[in-house]
Amino acid sequence: MEGPIEFDVLGYVEPNKQVEVCKLLEKNSDKSRFSVRKEVLSSVKENKLVSIAVGLGWNEVQSLVQNTPIGFISLKIVESTYWVSKEMSYCDSHSLYFSSSKNCPVCTKWYVNTNSDKQKVKVL
Repeated sequence: MEGPIEFDVLGYVEPNKQVEVCKLLEKNSDKSRFSVRKEVLSSVKENKLVSIAVGLGWNEVQSLVQNTPIGFISLKIVESTYWVSKEMSYCDSHSLYFSSSKNCPVCTKWYVNTNSDKQKVKVL
């Protein structure tokens, strides 16, 4: 059986905040400067989501959503390792995209609440 669900946070980049977003992602990820800038530019040009943080517990997600990083708009919460798509199910109560083969992990209380026990939560 699969363990409790973790979450990823995705967001759209505000066009006039690309520099701030690049700095944040460069500082908090293992990606190269070129890779980050290419991803941010593509996000703005093609209106694509950028990964902000991965492997979060529900408490960290709530904190991140309440304190949206500068330069991001319209955040999306998604079950870890998935991406927002038409095939995903959506929970209106928790604004959460999750695997269509399951019920909402927050409604069913099958989720990681906090990752403070883990060594590192990777913010991209």
